[in-house]
Amino acid sequence: MRPKTAARRVSFIHPHHTTMYRFFLLLCLTPLAAFSQSPEVELRGAWIATVSGIDYPRQAGTDPARLRAQYDQLLDALQQTGINTLFFQVRPAGDAFYPSRHAPWSAFLTGRQGLPPADNFDPLAYMIAQAHARGIEFHAWINPYRATVSLDTAALAASHAFYRRRSWLLTYGNRLYFDPGIPEVRQHLLEVVDELVTHYDLDGLHIDDYFYPYPLQGQAFPDSASFRRYAPAGSKLADWRRSNTSALVRDLYELVKQRKPWLAFGVSPFGVWRNQSVDPRGSATRAGVTTYDDLYADVLHWIERGWIDYVAPQLYWHIGFQLADYQLLLDWWHEQSAPTPVIIGHAVYKVDNDNAGWRNPSEIPQQIERRRQYTGSPGSIHFNAQKILENRLGVRDSLQRLYSSPARWPLRPQQGLYGKPEAPALERLRYSQGKVLLRWGHPLAPLPVDRQPHYYAVYRSERPRGAAAPEPARLIHLSPFAPQQDCLSFEDQGLRRGSGYQYYVVAVNRFHRGGLRSVVRGVKRVR
Repeated sequence: MRPKTAARRVSFIHPHHTTMYRFFLLLCLTPLAAFSQSPEVELRGAWIATVSGIDYPRQAGTDPARLRAQYDQLLDALQQTGINTLFFQVRPAGDAFYPSRHAPWSAFLTGRQGLPPADNFDPLAYMIAQAHARGIEFHAWINPYRATVSLDTAALAASHAFYRRRSWLLTYGNRLYFDPGIPEVRQHLLEVVDELVTHYDLDGLHIDDYFYPYPLQGQAFPDSASFRRYAPAGSKLADWRRSNTSALVRDLYELVKQRKPWLAFGVSPFGVWRNQSVDPRGSATRAGVTTYDDLYADVLHWIERGWIDYVAPQLYWHIGFQLADYQLLLDWWHEQSAPTPVIIGHAVYKVDNDNAGWRNPSEIPQQIERRRQYTGSPGSIHFNAQKILENRLGVRDSLQRLYSSPARWPLRPQQGLYGKPEAPALERLRYSQGKVLLRWGHPLAPLPVDRQPHYYAVYRSERPRGAAAPEPARLIHLSPFAPQQDCLSFEDQGLRRGSGYQYYVVAVNRFHRGGLRSVVRGVKRVR
């Protein structure tokens, strides 16, 4: 079990609030997020859903200029909010948001399945480059088994699996699904992922909660034929289904680490693994659906085997919800998942809905604060991007306060197996009119990935006038690696007159492992 850190107590006493009246006024009226201290290491993610144009693009089409403009606007807004990681849905339903040998262009991108963007535009390459230029990670989010979102097969392109591999597909409800029990389906999905991680400069691969589909009342998933053909003798249907899902997760993990070991591979399962009423290892919840029993995803088995780099349970319930309390599940996942990092999925889309628990403006901020109390929980992911930007009940404003300072990303589990970058060559500071300009050199020749800087972290410590010693150094800026530039720079404008400052820079590689810091340089006093 990963030990829980001591809870950070929020201090409501401000030097100017000397009376008890002012203390209680501040306690009652100020949102919890206003007192949050941004941690130095934290993943701050947003899911960008492309199925049915939920987040992107809001207007499908083939014009590259319009597709770029919609993405840039979304990306800039998320960056201003403090989001540092995108989980972008590149394969919503047996299709692709990139040129693929294995799937047609998505109708959610261009308006008609199989229709490419004009001028050979590759939206995925563009989106990754723009995210990296802003110091934001880009993780490809795929839905492995969902093949369509309707039964309108006339709308499918000739290159869709319905026409090329119809024996792989099953009809369930009003959708088509790839049959997880067919070995060739798993091999096909490995080829899909291999194409992605080989051709694109991704930071991670991500799978959400859609493994076997959510059960429909009165309808059994129609995989009896593949069960008879492929299941070992004596197998139980539920165990065989879970073994199929586990085999895919294992093979995807091994493929990703073979191709690019610095990529993060993780899953975001439904928030309840099992209820304690049916399994003593389960949570004290009363969920009608569980990941293990209904979606056939034994996430704890994957954690025990080391097949995922993180788990991001979708804790889409408010604090105090009787059937599945957020706090109870937060505790449960951390108790069960160590040493695998737990990234919490938050339901921003539920803010201000009909449930009284979601009409509390402090619900999401409180969830993040409680999550931050755990050493094994280095981040949050919010569903979904547009709901963040709608700012219902001020949720975007709260996130901006919670994410007010920059943060480095959590270390990749494999980072200890590799080296680290050299110390940057920080030049003498240039000080003028209350501003400090930092400049540092970086390697011009390509280096192995573990020694190559991926970004630079700038640290600053302040020594207020009259103080005996400088304050501890704090992260103030992240600069993406720019190989086309001879040196990088950062101008610090947030200085106070009369104070002295010291600076240093650290190079960080793709595993998010920092090297030795540069020399420390300083300004004695800002005039």
